[in-house]
Amino acid sequence: MERKSQPDYRKTVFCKDHPGVRMVRARSHGLIEWGPASADLNPLDHWRCPKGECIRCYEPTMFGYYWDSGEMGSRKVPDPKRQSRCGAHPQTPFMYVAKVGQGRRYLCPFYKCDKQGDEIGSVVIDEEVEIPKDPRIDLKKADREMAVFKSFVASGVAIDKGSRSNAEPPYPDIRCTISGKLPLV
Repeated sequence: MERKSQPDYRKTVFCKDHPGVRMVRARSHGLIEWGPASADLNPLDHWRCPKGECIRCYEPTMFGYYWDSGEMGSRKVPDPKRQSRCGAHPQTPFMYVAKVGQGRRYLCPFYKCDKQGDEIGSVVIDEEVEIPKDPRIDLKKADREMAVFKSFVASGVAIDKGSRSNAEPPYPDIRCTISGKLPLV
């Protein structure tokens, strides 16, 4: 697929609520259950505001700016205000807040697209936000995978007690059973 038809995830995105704060790249996962023994776990790449209790996120193709606490079971809350979109592409992506000179303005997230939207502010002071270290970063790969899996289990999927285990290729990193079956492979 041509780069000009996809969002450029190397862009520096600023928070809509805190225009001086650079958002950080993040990934969340949505769980969709397909009956008693099947589930899909879908990733979503986005940006998240690192400032204090701010839960503002940005995703260029489906949501634009939205709120999401990131807590297990939370939902994405769309911004009720009309958001700027770039009309130069068939996908009509949501524009993001970017640094332009000393101010902030909406820009298209697609590679080398020069479309601009409304100005947010003519002079905005950059804020540095200390990002806390992920406590899982120092764990071994197998321990980190199990910590992530335990977060997944906390979502309410009924995993059979004692059935989870780490595995080596060609098997999945984590295996388990649900109701005596081995659906998550």
